[in-house]
Amino acid sequence: MKKMDEMELSINLKAIKCAWVYTVLFLAIWVMNDFIKTGTLGFEFLLLISQNMVLLGFQMFLKWKQTINAIENEKYSPTLELAMKLAKLLNTTVDELFIFES
Repeated sequence: MKKMDEMELSINLKAIKCAWVYTVLFLAIWVMNDFIKTGTLGFEFLLLISQNMVLLGFQMFLKWKQTINAIENEKYSPTLELAMKLAKLLNTTVDELFIFES
């Protein structure tokens, strides 16, 4: 399988975003219609909420993973605030987490 070039990647990403927006709108309309008719929230509501929770969860995870990778490869120098948050999250100190070289 060949690697996608930048244009193909951009086109595929836009298509995925459009499909996601369509799905969210379709499910939202379905949920509202079903709620108006029955007065209850059914399976489609659960699907709508879980789809967006998965999206947000993966976005957070991938951003975190990308940031850690960039720090490890010395391509990103974190701000003091981020360094303190990472140290707190990992139950360590900033001095133990990062080595300062002048």
